Amino acid sequence: MADITIERRLPVINGFVEIPDGKGLRITPTEALKLIPGSTLVRLGVGSSVSEIKIIGEGEEAPIPFKNDHAFSFNGMDNYGRMPDLMYNLIGTGGYSISFWIKSPDFKSLSYQQILTLSNGTQILTGQGGSEGYHHFGRIRFEEFNSVGITSSQLVDNAWNHILVTSTSTNLAAGIKMIYLNGELTASGAGAKVTNANTITVGSNQWGSFPHKLNASLDEMAIWDTALTSDQIADIYASGKITNLSNLDTSSNLKIWWRFGDGSGDNTNIVYDQAGSANLTCYDMDASNRINGVPASPSATSAYALNSTARQHQGDLFIKLPAYNSTTSAVVDTFEQLRTGEIPVPVVIEEEAAFKNIYSYSFPDWSTGVGYGYSGTTVSGIPGPGGYSFSVWAKASWLDINYGGFFALYAGATQVAAFWKGQGQHHRYLFITENSTDYQTPHILTVGYDNVWIHLIVTSDTNTTNHGALITVYINGAVAHTTPPNSGGISGVDSVKIGRYANWGEYGPGLMDEAAIYDTALSLSQVEDIYSSGKSVDLTGVSSSSGNLKHWWRFGDTAGDDATMIVNDVVGSAHLTMSGFSAPHGRVEDAPEA
Repeated sequence: MADITIERRLPVINGFVEIPDGKGLRITPTEALKLIPGSTLVRLGVGSSVSEIKIIGEGEEAPIPFKNDHAFSFNGMDNYGRMPDLMYNLIGTGGYSISFWIKSPDFKSLSYQQILTLSNGTQILTGQGGSEGYHHFGRIRFEEFNSVGITSSQLVDNAWNHILVTSTSTNLAAGIKMIYLNGELTASGAGAKVTNANTITVGSNQWGSFPHKLNASLDEMAIWDTALTSDQIADIYASGKITNLSNLDTSSNLKIWWRFGDGSGDNTNIVYDQAGSANLTCYDMDASNRINGVPASPSATSAYALNSTARQHQGDLFIKLPAYNSTTSAVVDTFEQLRTGEIPVPVVIEEEAAFKNIYSYSFPDWSTGVGYGYSGTTVSGIPGPGGYSFSVWAKASWLDINYGGFFALYAGATQVAAFWKGQGQHHRYLFITENSTDYQTPHILTVGYDNVWIHLIVTSDTNTTNHGALITVYINGAVAHTTPPNSGGISGVDSVKIGRYANWGEYGPGLMDEAAIYDTALSLSQVEDIYSSGKSVDLTGVSSSSGNLKHWWRFGDTAGDDATMIVNDVVGSAHLTMSGFSAPHGRVEDAPEA
């Protein structure tokens, strides 16, 4: 973005600070904006945004609005909590959601340990312990009665992890269940019909003779009677800070909130429900189970920070704060500034970026359905005399993806080239196929690449007549593997499928964005230009390679793209018809930074 510094005053019109269409407001972090608590502050124009606002009340130390000092540690032997038997309306017409924070020194050692179980058959538990070959290793499982469970990505040892599960299932129909880890969607799948629960157990199984008691610490557990949205989940996660759930716009759906030591009246015998009357009775606990070292809470400061994600928005943004002492001169001064139409703060009006990247596509994996894009017979000129290249941004928990296909080129009905990911002992391998020969990389999709956006490029100098001298795989702008091909030329290419590898019939590799095909084997310097130090870029503006760019699919950021049906080719005519996509798959608001 280009910054334009303007004079140190903003006009206030009818009680609003007006942000022009297509502009953004940023108060620099070292400065502050004074306002009346509870007042309406900003009106956003079309395509405008607001971010990085710090708000203070001068002349006094602002009260700490919320704090978190304690959590409960469960010892895996005899500690657990149970809500007394009573019918509780946890399942609403829109489903339900469950949130908690959890910490363990070694999640991989927790084998099928129960975190929360409901008498209706819903349960949240740790995955199977053991080696990395197990799909549930070091993860969280979410299961509904008579439905297949889903598994999160791996949790971080010796750190507080935020888990939030949602389900649109009700007593009338099965829905979709999801797991969010630290604010990010990591798993989804089909649910089952569910009824309201009359008993809830924390830290132990409530059925059978195998209690599978939890050996971990828990904090801030809550249940809502609706399936929360991704934006609401982001507000609850609050960038890793404990949040006052009663102050959020989801508070009307908040049915249970157990704070494990910080709720009014809490002790090691009982955890009081801060949202209702479903108090949790604790068994075999004493003072040693009530611990410090909890998830972060707002620090003691005279500033209240509002971190509003910059995104396209139109309408009024209401900013409400805890009330300051109404007799302080700061409030009087602020009121005078609003009344007279001036707020004296340094500001930056940011011009809207010419290139933006907001969306990507979530592809179902082999276990959750079929979903891929097909161009029809609209591809030509691939490979060129200098070969071809595939480029894509991807994000996944790679251990969970089986045979995930990125690209597959076809000559008629025959697959002649492909780029895909392995499974089993090859879970972290990439494969390139030319004709019927597979070329594999070593274990290059390391744990550090899980659930973050990475940039992948495969180049081959194979042309229509002869096999080339080298296939090269690049990750994040650097060479990750090379191999010599030996399978002959590739000819007759007329179509492409994205999100599918035909030889195994398996499907998507998680999230994909900014997929492109070039008619030459790109050089290292060209790859570095496209990677652009980790930023997605306008590929038509990359001068070193734009002349070889034949097809480019932006997955939601091109005019005419829709959520589940069409992804348009920006530079060619190979528009993708998307097959088999329905929520939660298809277009999602998660993309590499532009």
